[in-house]
Amino acid sequence: MSKQRARWLISLLCAVVLVVAAANPAFAAFVGNAVGGPSSAQDTNGTCIWTSTLDPLPAVQMSTCPWITNGLAAQDWDAAHGWTITTGAALEGTLEIETYYAWVTNAPTDTIGGSSWGGGSAECYGGAHFRVEYKPQGNDPTDIHWIQAIYTNCALDHGKTNGYDAGGGYWEYLDNAETPDTNPFYDNDPPDPATATEFLDIPSRYCPQHECPPCGGTCDWEAQVFIATWDEAASTITVYEDGIWWGFNLSCVPEPSSFIMWGVVATGMIVCRWRPPARGE
Repeated sequence: MSKQRARWLISLLCAVVLVVAAANPAFAAFVGNAVGGPSSAQDTNGTCIWTSTLDPLPAVQMSTCPWITNGLAAQDWDAAHGWTITTGAALEGTLEIETYYAWVTNAPTDTIGGSSWGGGSAECYGGAHFRVEYKPQGNDPTDIHWIQAIYTNCALDHGKTNGYDAGGGYWEYLDNAETPDTNPFYDNDPPDPATATEFLDIPSRYCPQHECPPCGGTCDWEAQVFIATWDEAASTITVYEDGIWWGFNLSCVPEPSSFIMWGVVATGMIVCRWRPPARGE
């Protein structure tokens, strides 16, 4: 399935979710705009321009996630292997975005659970900074896990080895690189960037062609994160509604002046290689 068709189907699902949830104050209060920084960031080294843009923007509130279902199945967390997966279980409380912004070149840092995360610097490099707070109410679970699925056309080895091939160069997989097949959760190997009430992620990628030249390509990285619980002994996993779909798009293009320069060089090379034909040829 093409990315365009996949996005259309997911957008349709989102529309249905929002209509059904319109009477739910938690959904009505949701705001997914950029928080704490820009929705788009750009840098250049005089040869290349690289830009990170939040995608989707605004972030979208979801009740279920097919990426998580496919990611679980890819690691044998499914009925065929004795597991009962329940999705869309109701929450009385909310997930509220604390931080959601784009960055390039210099990765931000953040502290959660007493540990610092992020940092680093490189050209043709960027991503997003995303932090969420879980506010349980009433009978909401407090002994929780965070489960996140990634949908991207620039999957790392973990995603390709332990994920679902969605076609068109895209992969869907669980964000559990430390414990594939043994623990499906984001908070699977403490200290991790998550607590019982907060979730932090600062994903990043290089542009697919980050050498200059050729300096080009686009990396699409999207994720959906949900609250979850499990009973490992009973082989059950419950994924609660009120998740968030967020992500970024990183693109890299030649600096216009650089593009012109390379065109002049190429033309010069062609002229230098041409010579008039000799008599009789």
